[in-house]
Amino acid sequence: MEVRRTVPVALDVDSDDAALLEDTVDTFLWCAQYVVDHAFQGEYVTTSKTTLDDETYDDVREATDSFNGGLVQAARNKAAEACKSVVERWKQGKKASKPTFTSPHVVYDHRTATFHDDYVSLATTDGRIEADYVLPDEDSDTPHSEYLFSDK
Repeated sequence: MEVRRTVPVALDVDSDDAALLEDTVDTFLWCAQYVVDHAFQGEYVTTSKTTLDDETYDDVREATDSFNGGLVQAARNKAAEACKSVVERWKQGKKASKPTFTSPHVVYDHRTATFHDDYVSLATTDGRIEADYVLPDEDSDTPHSEYLFSDK
């Protein structure tokens, strides 16, 4: 059995790149919310990623001044999963309301982020930025260092 660990790593960005990342977060959340709002229109909640993509992709890209296509799709996926979760709760007789996205986050994948040994390249609302990792000292005796620098 494979064991995976997630190790949080801070990024070193200047103020201009930080502002771009904040704008990217805001735009990502807006996209996801737009898709959820669309999914909840009509007689039933649309949960199909394909249907939601067909019905919202062009509108979202136009409204966001051509936000990165991969990030639009990631926001759509996030919205579709949230809608599926609501419908599943309803099927179980539980209460659930239309999702709202307020927690600041962006979902990156292999198309929107490129990870290198010392830095990452991330898609933003205005092209890509490169950010160096802020890593602990390799010799420090912390779980963070142990997991981050392990060959396992």
